[in-house]
Amino acid sequence: RERALLADAQQIAHIGSWEWDIPNDVVTWSDQLYGIWGLSRGELAPSYDGYLARVHPDDRARVDATVRRSFATLEPFTFEHLIVRPDGEVRVIQSRGRVAASAAGQALTMTGTAQDVTERKHIEAKLVLGDRMVSLGTLAARSAAISSGCFCAHSKKASVREMSRVPLKVRRCFWKTG
Repeated sequence: RERALLADAQQIAHIGSWEWDIPNDVVTWSDQLYGIWGLSRGELAPSYDGYLARVHPDDRARVDATVRRSFATLEPFTFEHLIVRPDGEVRVIQSRGRVAASAAGQALTMTGTAQDVTERKHIEAKLVLGDRMVSLGTLAARSAAISSGCFCAHSKKASVREMSRVPLKVRRCFWKTG
């Protein structure tokens, strides 16, 4: 029952888990992790090299350096990177992991999660774009108002904040002529 609940939770959250038995170089993936990568269980024998091969080429060196640093320092990691699925689709993954070591400080296992955050990244990009469009619209409106000789509907009652956004030369002109 617990395994079924975990599988359901991973599917709902678009998150998969993995474990790397370092001394034996054996990697185990959850079913959801295969799905995130666009694979079926059995299509790939999970390995660190197989994982890196599917990381987007632009991110591969950074991902490898981060994982190796974690392995060497026994510190946990969190990072985002792109992957390329077998069908060519590029997805954004947030990876988290940690290392378990022996009493002598030798890395024994590395475990972690990979969450597909592609949809969230698309929404964030749209919000940023929307904010930029609003800023451009505000800038265009101010520019039009200044060039037409009036700064705002409140005339000299423009707030300090509004006026601080207007170049000093224009503010002087406004206050002289307004």
